[in-house]
Amino acid sequence: MRRKNKIICTTCLIFINLSAVILSGCHSSTTQKPIQKISTQNLNQLQKFTSNNDNIISISKDSINYNMYKRNSIDLFLIAVALHNDFNNNYVLPNADTRQLYIKAKAYFMPYKNHPFIKELSKYMNGDDVNGDYLGILLCNTDLPKLNQQYGYGKYKLKDEDIKEFLKGLKNFYTDTKAENFFKTSDVSYDNLKKYIDENYDKNEIVNLIGDVVKYTNNKEKYYQNNNINYNTVLTLYRSKGSFFIVNENGQINFMSLQYGFSYTKSTNDNFNIDNIVKTSIHEYLHNFVNEPVANNMSLIEQLSDGKNKSDYASKIYENFPWNRVTDECFVRAIEARIFKSRFGEEKALKSIIYPETSAGFKQLGKVYNKLQQYEDHRDEYKSIDDFIPILIREMYGNN
Repeated sequence: MRRKNKIICTTCLIFINLSAVILSGCHSSTTQKPIQKISTQNLNQLQKFTSNNDNIISISKDSINYNMYKRNSIDLFLIAVALHNDFNNNYVLPNADTRQLYIKAKAYFMPYKNHPFIKELSKYMNGDDVNGDYLGILLCNTDLPKLNQQYGYGKYKLKDEDIKEFLKGLKNFYTDTKAENFFKTSDVSYDNLKKYIDENYDKNEIVNLIGDVVKYTNNKEKYYQNNNINYNTVLTLYRSKGSFFIVNENGQINFMSLQYGFSYTKSTNDNFNIDNIVKTSIHEYLHNFVNEPVANNMSLIEQLSDGKNKSDYASKIYENFPWNRVTDECFVRAIEARIFKSRFGEEKALKSIIYPETSAGFKQLGKVYNKLQQYEDHRDEYKSIDDFIPILIREMYGNN
């Protein structure tokens, strides 16, 4: 993963991004400083990924830059996937006959069911979900209608001709459907989300939590040479899974969290929740600090997982993932819960992460979470999470 232009992973159904949670009875382990408006220089840096009309919010604090925006190209690709599946998909426009935004999308785009791009869409999918490589390509390009390349594609498992065909097909679909008209009328949901964020971001601790991630894992220098990292959240209202990417161009590292914009899938109207917003962002950023040290211990994982069933270690959607990915998904959840415990109190860590994720299938999560107390108590011995990963692996697999 080191110095590659992208990392992609599909996570479980947590949700979008921006402001963290302050619940009554919760406490912070450090004194919260007020959020500062982002400097012009940093804003320009962050908005290399955005245009004026898709940026939702940018904040900066304690040398951490955070940006949140949407991308019509990704939304249109997801709508096309839904159309290909007759708007019957658990991950893309889920419950399409329930939510008003999806009903509107279905009515608008259904007449284009036989469009050439839709007929060829299966090649851009991975089972019922999208092929994440194509989402990464869209993150490296400007938004519609031009889709010009901005950043290197890295080592995506795609041929140049396949990328060109995909971008050409999506642009043609955008033009032929006059999709800009749909976005003009449907952007009220994004407007509602932006209003919600504007009204609640003063409660935000996303930057504090990002700082906690860096300190807790303490391997930024090892994997990113302590380069400056911009933390970005790309919102979509059309896909319920989350994914993470890295775009690394000319020494500027950008962590990208692509996330769902609603709190839950079964709803008729817009529904947003600060609690769900923050969990996915921190979860996705943690992958960038945890996945590689886990993968570096693959031989130990293979030894201890031999003969075991993945259903005893992760939720069902990970049953086809390799064992190192099953492992890092558990570790990311446990570490996030420890960070939440430190900043908000253990009750929140248990109720918002440990209990629901254990019920979802991460049956070893509780003991991994508890084992991390040893890491925290002996940071003089364990300088970074890398040093403790083998102990966590043995804890996860060794006693079953």
